[in-house]
Amino acid sequence: MLTVPDLGFAYCTEFYRQGIAFEAGDAMLTYAKNILGLSKVAALTALDNEPSMALLKKLGFEFERKISLSEQTEASNLFSKIL
Repeated sequence: MLTVPDLGFAYCTEFYRQGIAFEAGDAMLTYAKNILGLSKVAALTALDNEPSMALLKKLGFEFERKISLSEQTEASNLFSKIL
């Protein structure tokens, strides 16, 4: 279980590489900080999801570690960002 809220996203392939995910993610991070008063957020990716990892890094997230949220799920990459 995560100890802070997480940023998640999923897009249909026809909307990839248009900047939508970055703009939406950046807006949500601003909202999380300025409106919700959060100081930290997390994000998860599949171990091999290079595009999502690149997006998170562009948004200022840092890789923390690999985690498994339960015995039934595969491991994921955990990223976090201090707001």
